Amino acid sequence: MRHFLKFRKFNFDNNYKKSLFINLSNSLIKYEFLKTSLSKAKELRIFLEPLINISKNFSDFNFKFLIRKIKNINSIFKLFKIIAPRYFYRNGGYLKIYKYGFKKGDNSPLSFIIFS
Repeated sequence: MRHFLKFRKFNFDNNYKKSLFINLSNSLIKYEFLKTSLSKAKELRIFLEPLINISKNFSDFNFKFLIRKIKNINSIFKLFKIIAPRYFYRNGGYLKIYKYGFKKGDNSPLSFIIFS
């Protein structure tokens, strides 16, 4: 059975995978544009869209929850002040993934992930 298997493994350690998605989400929030592999972009969408949904209403609990998840105060303030009001009346689909091409070394698919 497929219990508790929400994310892909990527052949990484769990701590490394957690820090990878924290860093990817911080850079996506900071620049609002990210170029990465297609599978990482799909996983980043699963990781980040619930956090955007949580940041729509400001409360102490939501702020502390995002501190535990993202661990960057500047990114959290940008989520609450700029990004969440932009999508206040939307129920999902905050991120768009565009296929870009292939990597030169291993021919894996590249993609852009941006806020729609």
